[in-house]
Amino acid sequence: MNLPHLPTRKSAIPKQDILVQPITALAAFDQNYFLYRVGKNQYLIDYYNGFLISVTRQLDSVLVSYLKHSGFRNISVVQDSSVSLNELRVQITDLYADYRDRAHPRAVTALHFIFTTKKDGKTIVLLDRTFHSAIPLKAKNTDSLLAAWSHGLQIDLTAAVWAMRHRFH
Repeated sequence: MNLPHLPTRKSAIPKQDILVQPITALAAFDQNYFLYRVGKNQYLIDYYNGFLISVTRQLDSVLVSYLKHSGFRNISVVQDSSVSLNELRVQITDLYADYRDRAHPRAVTALHFIFTTKKDGKTIVLLDRTFHSAIPLKAKNTDSLLAAWSHGLQIDLTAAVWAMRHRFH
């Protein structure tokens, strides 16, 4: 996937470390194959089209890039939460092509962000929210699906980073 557009850099966030945990995904979306939703509770797996690198691995570096370009500093991907007062966890909760309306298929994405800080020995949740997109496919093919997923994830990441900035001040 290609996520080229980064949010416009604004003023820097106060200089505090942020620990970014590796992105995770719900089991259904932590696969290299494409998933198509064709009914209320019915999904099909496309074993012929898939990701060469898992989406979670692809998004890890993109997330850090989005954070840096939006003014966050001192971002750490070290998995030791004792080194930082602030911690970010992100989980992919949706990533599929929605073909329930076959005339208007959509690429569905959702990222759940949990952003916490520690104060007086207690963990305080600054943000606990899912960012969701459903982007119409321009055509019923792999390139269109990948482009729509990329666009949806870009929208989700941008909205999440701005929400984090708002909560951080």
